[in-house]
Amino acid sequence: MIAISLFSCSKSMDNVDNEQGKEWYRVSAIGADTSYTPWMLARTESAIFTTEDGKLKAELISYQPTTPGYGIYKIKMTNKQACQIHLRWHWEDLTIDNITPTSDVLHANDTATYTLTGDSRVGKITVKAEGVSCGNSSTLVIPITLSVLPVKYISNTTTRDKGGKVTVSFNIDDPSIVDWFVIDKMKGTEVSQDTIFKCDKITKSYSIKL
Repeated sequence: MIAISLFSCSKSMDNVDNEQGKEWYRVSAIGADTSYTPWMLARTESAIFTTEDGKLKAELISYQPTTPGYGIYKIKMTNKQACQIHLRWHWEDLTIDNITPTSDVLHANDTATYTLTGDSRVGKITVKAEGVSCGNSSTLVIPITLSVLPVKYISNTTTRDKGGKVTVSFNIDDPSIVDWFVIDKMKGTEVSQDTIFKCDKITKSYSIKL
């Protein structure tokens, strides 16, 4: 069984002129390893994923970017069995360079938090328990999505002047981790790319007239 914790949002780009009520815009920040971005109607600073079976539980409790393209994942592991197990870590579409603590042993009914350092990109981290006396768990999958790898928008607004021109304004906390900005427009159910421009890695405040 896999359970995913829900999270709340703190910032919104839903203040498009509601009298028009037809067009919505989003700003996507794309890094070197990012292939897809969701609608950014809200952001959170972290996301938590929980996955478990009858023998093992894994919780992604935080993510912290360090240098561009690199970050730290903290995963809390719980041994639900009354015997000692060994944790077997693997990953897909990203590389983990270091795991601490280095011991893969998790004692009976014990909980420990592991720090994994590696690529800051969309992929999967998987973990499995191998127990000599009580058997193996299933392979638990922790998806590393763009909700886990957020770019924090400090503020964002969308306005329309009397001539119908739309201006999208936003401030970003760390432009050094962004390569491109994309502004999309949605009218009804149709989504189209309006503007794409390169991030200079320095500028934090933008005001783009479409």
